[in-house]
Amino acid sequence: MDFDFGVIPQYWPLFINGLLVTIQVSALGVLLGTGLGIVILLIRQCSVWPARWLANIYLSFFRGTPVIVLALCHFAASVQNDLTAFNQ
Repeated sequence: MDFDFGVIPQYWPLFINGLLVTIQVSALGVLLGTGLGIVILLIRQCSVWPARWLANIYLSFFRGTPVIVLALCHFAASVQNDLTAFNQ
């Protein structure tokens, strides 16, 4: 099984575009995750007990659920709703 390295220069702009999209999605994920984390932190410090209770339930759910289960649920929901990235 031989790999033809001659196709790399032909598709180089697509590789660069994919790299830029990956960096953008990663940066957006970090920003949204940090923002959500700060909001949950502030809610947990709140004196209103129902808000604290809901924040603790939210945290307990996501801390107690393995990432692979969350990823599979996300994938199943995207396939069911036909929202996959491959369907363009």
